[in-house]
Amino acid sequence: MKSNQKQINYLVSLFALIAVVFFSCKKDKDNTNASPETEYGFISGRVHTPNNTNVGSALIIAGEYNTKSNAQGEFILRVPTGFYKLKIQTGSGHVFKSMVGVEVKANDTLRLSDSESLLQQIKQLAFIPGAYDRIETIIIDSLGYAATAISVNDLDNLSYMQSFGGIFFDCGKSGSLDSLKYTNISNYLVNGGSIYASDWAIEYLTGDGSWRPALGSNTLNVSASKNQSHEAGYSTMATCLSSEVGGFIPDSALCASKSGAIGLITNALINDPDIVTLVGKDSMDIEYNLGSWEKISHVDIPFTTMIEKNNPGPGPLAVSCDLNGTAFGGRIIYTTFHNHPQGNISTDVKLVLQHFILSL
Repeated sequence: MKSNQKQINYLVSLFALIAVVFFSCKKDKDNTNASPETEYGFISGRVHTPNNTNVGSALIIAGEYNTKSNAQGEFILRVPTGFYKLKIQTGSGHVFKSMVGVEVKANDTLRLSDSESLLQQIKQLAFIPGAYDRIETIIIDSLGYAATAISVNDLDNLSYMQSFGGIFFDCGKSGSLDSLKYTNISNYLVNGGSIYASDWAIEYLTGDGSWRPALGSNTLNVSASKNQSHEAGYSTMATCLSSEVGGFIPDSALCASKSGAIGLITNALINDPDIVTLVGKDSMDIEYNLGSWEKISHVDIPFTTMIEKNNPGPGPLAVSCDLNGTAFGGRIIYTTFHNHPQGNISTDVKLVLQHFILSL
């Protein structure tokens, strides 16, 4: 009996020793694999233009982390400690972008200087002057960027067009469009360029009502082929009662007529969240001080509506699309409203036009 008790005591002691060794080893293994808690810091700043205009909805990127600036251009980004190549951009970043190296320390906020948070223009811009629009005054005077005046005839030279990251078409052109110019605008977009057109400048997109083959050109009859094309994801299901001859975009994708009346459109709906951030509300008033503005009756793929009226009935007022289906250029922004030559636009409209410029 005594012997059996000794055996039992021995086994208990052995199991206890094994348990101590097992749990001790497990503890050491857990400690070996445990990673220290990640430490974080912050990057902050105010995105602005050369004329010190705040840039809202700018994208700030540090590695896998990103945020957007608010309406005052301010941002704060929380990231793990370390070195980053911080990128600040608007649109796809192929026209407006800045890069700055930063070091983020634990529990610290790194505030960028004004020179570091300045949104740089990295590609040139061009505009074709018009009788009823002065978008260039916002580019140059309000934002402080550079833009070169070109003519309708410069659209004959695709390589010259491609020296610009974005081209602005003012309402009320001087000069005639033809098959070569339409083809060049299309190729410019497909190869990464972006354009903004206002009101009557829809003629650069859907046609000006006349078919003019370029002198000595073998260019296909764009006016005959555009409404039958399924390229670039266009839908040709709908018809356009006010279709125009010429252009390279099907009238079924963007249909408008010069039927808009002088007056104030109140509480136009803003569908673009970035614009909502900028103006601080989801609706805005837009004044049309000239009659016969291009009233959009139909929009289809690949265009989307950014701003639209809802009283007395729905109707797009600003639309956009990516012609080549990517985020790397090829963007079209078209607005039925624009910067009046008299300069009497509202603060909200000015903010929206600044945003469209920076979105190219």
